[in-house]
Amino acid sequence: MRLALAVLAFSAAAATAQDAATYRLTLDATWSAQTHPEDFPPDPHFSPVVGAVHDGSVELWAPGELATAGIEDMAETGRTGLLVSEVEAMIASGGAREALTGGWIPTSPGAVMLDIEVTASHPLVTLVSMLAPSPDWFVGSRGLDLRDGDGWVQRAEIPLYVWDAGTDSGASYTSPDADTDPAEPIARIEAPPFVVGGTLTAVGTLVAERLAPASGETGPDSDLALMIAPNPVRASATVTASGARPGDAFAILDAQGRTVRTGTMATGDRARVDLSDLAPGVYWVRLATERGAVARPLIVAR
Repeated sequence: MRLALAVLAFSAAAATAQDAATYRLTLDATWSAQTHPEDFPPDPHFSPVVGAVHDGSVELWAPGELATAGIEDMAETGRTGLLVSEVEAMIASGGAREALTGGWIPTSPGAVMLDIEVTASHPLVTLVSMLAPSPDWFVGSRGLDLRDGDGWVQRAEIPLYVWDAGTDSGASYTSPDADTDPAEPIARIEAPPFVVGGTLTAVGTLVAERLAPASGETGPDSDLALMIAPNPVRASATVTASGARPGDAFAILDAQGRTVRTGTMATGDRARVDLSDLAPGVYWVRLATERGAVARPLIVAR
């Protein structure tokens, strides 16, 4: 199941067992009139990314299977709410750890980034986005495994081919709505406009890069490492500080260096922070202790 989209390049992390790791996912869209000239549409873009961190007991979509209501809505309209609800049900059952939502690409070519945290129990990442305009076409990963034995993959890259959700029978980018009844299984589109010069051509790549602890603030003997997930964030985020102790304080600073929120690591090395009232923008999370200090950027998106 997890090998449907091949990992093209990676190197193993250190072999020591670690329970969690933070990654930056980058959806890098190359789709353009130059790469895919046939019938190229006006206003080429990708919808907000949506998905899950999960284990092998659940999956959001699969080739040869019918699309769920959430996948259908994402692929046809770019909306994320139904799919997030399906992920939340997986979280309740224990199969998923977190629903992922992030920004969009308003004009392709372009890119969007999302920081996530995976764990030994939930090391898989599924992330999807509608290719638009289109009837029901989408791109993404399916159960991308970031675990490598007892360690973590340093970098993984997969090509983004276009998939047909099987719920709309439109044949071109701008075809009018035409519900497929009955729905057909999800299938990769291996025909024009995505076959170019006889070759199936990807519309971009999804890259997962493991994030190292923030540098520049921690002392040479400090064991502090700060992680934030999700990042970008819409409502709330989990601040994880490896090496922190209960009672250690952190602050969230705006771009001018003003403190807009404070918190403490009240339960070990983790704290949940409500950010729903903050304006969109770039902030910094800073943890300072007698053992050193560390900071990471935080992006608030709406």
